[in-house]
Amino acid sequence: MNLQQMRYVLAVAANGSFHEAAKALYISQPSLSHGIKQLEQELEAPLFERTRQGTSLTTAGQDFVTSAQKIIQQVDHLQQHFDTSTTEQHYFSVAGQHYDFIAIALCRC
Repeated sequence: MNLQQMRYVLAVAANGSFHEAAKALYISQPSLSHGIKQLEQELEAPLFERTRQGTSLTTAGQDFVTSAQKIIQQVDHLQQHFDTSTTEQHYFSVAGQHYDFIAIALCRC
């Protein structure tokens, strides 16, 4: 089990579907599904009930989410506490000849 898998489970629980969670995490849905499937195999317990109507947490999944939320919160707190980078802003530019749609696409991210 790793932190990334915990974040995957929390994202699916928060978004209600693997598809929406993958979009929110900016990863492919198969990658997300594979990561969670590996975790479920390691834990020897299904975390989600997958039906045509959607995805819901099992009892084991609810317990996992409760614990994972605390762990991820603490990890995020540690990262913020020891973050020594300054809050300076970084800028970048993209040059695209005659392609106005590039600016629109980049600004919507």
